Amino acid sequence: MKTFIPTLKKTLKPLLGLAGLAIVVVWSGGFLGDKTAPGTLDAETGFPLPKDAETFQVEIQTVPTRVDVVGTTASEEKINLSARIPAYVSEVFASAGDRVTKGQVLVTLDDRDIRQQLAAAEAQLNQARTEYDRAKGLYEKEATTQQALTAAESMFHAAQAQVEQDKVMLTYAQKT
Repeated sequence: MKTFIPTLKKTLKPLLGLAGLAIVVVWSGGFLGDKTAPGTLDAETGFPLPKDAETFQVEIQTVPTRVDVVGTTASEEKINLSARIPAYVSEVFASAGDRVTKGQVLVTLDDRDIRQQLAAAEAQLNQARTEYDRAKGLYEKEATTQQALTAAESMFHAAQAQVEQDKVMLTYAQKT
């Protein structure tokens, strides 16, 4: 008896699945709905329209695809567009005649040189920070002079300033 119930469960699942599939096939095939008898439907010949419908005669015409209008336009504001950095233009987002808004990015410049300068400046900053921390530790132990500490501190601040300047220059690569 104990082996009969698991066997019944194993065979019952596929049988129920097949029965469900058969029901779906019969229902989707339209076998359960009302049938329309074969024959013709009563309809007028031609294209049936309401009695008060307005009709038009359609003709093929050649229409110019371009209309030239002579005139000039001017902006309310005079815009001078120039780059603060010497670089090649990498992308242009607006063409002549396009409508632009204030703050919209118009071009991006090739910023690979500035990114390389920024990476070098960050490396110098890390070196200057390490040297400054070393000099500060030595000064606290009275193993170096005030002059050496001041020089290391100056180099650290100069490297920080160079990194900030390169970051600002990087923002100039996008022209709004």
